[in-house]
Amino acid sequence: MTLDQIDQLLAEWQRRLDAAAQIVYDIHGLPAWEMLLGSGKSSLKLTGITAAHYAASIAALEQAIQNYGLLSDLVGRAGDLRKNMPRLLGAGDRIDEIARLLDGPSMPNGARPIPALKEMSESFHKGQAALAAIDAAWKRLDAKQKTIRTWLNTHTGELAPTVAALRAKLEAFKTRTFSDPLGSETEFDSNIQPLFDQIRIAVEALENQRRHVHETIARAGELFEHLRHIRLENEATLHEYKAKLSECPPPAAPMPEEKLRPIAESLDRLKAKLNEGAIDAVCAGIEPWLRTASDLFTIEQRALETNRGQLDGRRELRGRLSAMQAKASSRGVSEDAGLTRLAVRAAELLYAQPTPMRQAADVVAQYEASLRNLDRVTR
Repeated sequence: MTLDQIDQLLAEWQRRLDAAAQIVYDIHGLPAWEMLLGSGKSSLKLTGITAAHYAASIAALEQAIQNYGLLSDLVGRAGDLRKNMPRLLGAGDRIDEIARLLDGPSMPNGARPIPALKEMSESFHKGQAALAAIDAAWKRLDAKQKTIRTWLNTHTGELAPTVAALRAKLEAFKTRTFSDPLGSETEFDSNIQPLFDQIRIAVEALENQRRHVHETIARAGELFEHLRHIRLENEATLHEYKAKLSECPPPAAPMPEEKLRPIAESLDRLKAKLNEGAIDAVCAGIEPWLRTASDLFTIEQRALETNRGQLDGRRELRGRLSAMQAKASSRGVSEDAGLTRLAVRAAELLYAQPTPMRQAADVVAQYEASLRNLDRVTR
């Protein structure tokens, strides 16, 4: 094998490994990866129909991830040998050594790299499809259960025995959804969904008998729940903001909880009047109530978006740094001393608690500028 052939072979291997790396990156973005194989994986094990369909593919994927590391190390060793190629004496032996690494039984188990690469690629594609299918099943189940839970939460005072039975069945069901989403979905569609449809129709018919012009009051109750929820969400976001960020604009504070109390009491009084049959009094008071509650909701929503925007800024900086590091690696300049120093500093800042956002943004911008300069030099 000639030196040119070695170079072509190394380039082809690197291309294949880069393609595999993209698949690994995509796989890491799937929630099922973290649940089943990621660094934070729990004791979750697939069972039932889901295990029968996908457990083997998931196990093969886990092995393929390990083989990817082995192949990357092997190609890296071959590349190092090529970089340190003697000019005269020993060049032939070095070429033979590289060829043995890339085409011989050089894997730890004695396998050859090319068949191992093919098997790894097949496992990647099958495993990725398996994780995506599991994710999709989880999402479908979550949406179906959320629809029923939302309905139940708006009917907490409903005393019909069938409603209580539905709530109990849904609670017992949710513990099985993670380990066997495919089997759980079949059970949900054949048992729980038909039961819910029957109960909903019956209760809605009963409610229509109870009220006539009560829709506005119901809408007001929903608005109040949204207002209470978004205030709590903004309160949690504010705590996260203070813990994770510094050197950025002051956060938008959520409304005090005390401000909700008169809104709730006013709505309760309107409901009481409705129960008493004072329809005219309710109509006179509900529209001003809706305007006040809507204004408060808009203010709280803007505050939440402001605080989330700052937190998203840190995630965006992390993403930019990761993308630029990948670009530097593909351009062959990732080991540049200046880039390395900036990358380390940027990571220190971006993963600090709290993150000094101004400093972090400056260092990421410096990394981007340095990478741009190196890119122009190497072209």
